[in-house]
Amino acid sequence: MDKPSGKEEETDSEKEDAVGDSEATEEDAEKKIVKQQRKMQKRRLKMMQIQKKQEMPNLWKWKAAAMAMLRLHIQVRVGNQ
Repeated sequence: MDKPSGKEEETDSEKEDAVGDSEATEEDAEKKIVKQQRKMQKRRLKMMQIQKKQEMPNLWKWKAAAMAMLRLHIQVRVGNQ
């Protein structure tokens, strides 16, 4: 009877090792997922920054044009009075 229980202990320890391995692979998988998410987040942030830089010149042009028109409008109104 002692021999079968010894075999059972070995199989139990083997099962624990297998469970430990699966937990380790799950942790590795979670780490990889988190790493990929961070990478994608950095890419999105970088793309947004690039997009903002590309949009800014247009924004500055529009703002400058609006300010010039406003100044001209004010000058015309003051000149008419």
